[in-house]
Amino acid sequence: LIQHMAQQQPALEGIKPLLSLSSQACERMKQTVKNLKSFARLDHAEEKTEVDIWQSLVDTLSILNGSIPSNIAVVREAPAEASAKVCGYGGLLNIIWMNLLVNALHAMAEVPDARLTVKCWQDAQNTWVQVQDTGYG
Repeated sequence: LIQHMAQQQPALEGIKPLLSLSSQACERMKQTVKNLKSFARLDHAEEKTEVDIWQSLVDTLSILNGSIPSNIAVVREAPAEASAKVCGYGGLLNIIWMNLLVNALHAMAEVPDARLTVKCWQDAQNTWVQVQDTGYG
């Protein structure tokens, strides 16, 4: 029995990296589902609610992450406060962010060393969002 277990040890050692990769993939899927749920805002479809603008932008960028070409660097400039909350229609804001960011990505598709900067900040009365790209147009 001991000899049999000793023979199986190398095979078992090869499984450890596979289990680690599987665990990482599960975490990525979990995060993707969380982002999609937040993006869709199924629980607040047509009601005005408190929306964390920065988190909404981050969720949208996460969903687009697989579509961002390698020539585009994404720079995120988070608000100084932990969040930037406003009262609004979160689902509609997510659609706006998606369209804005997709248009920026398309404008930079052929630009070498392109840069997409997403910035959010608040002052005493307003919440500001700035999306800047180095694309054409």
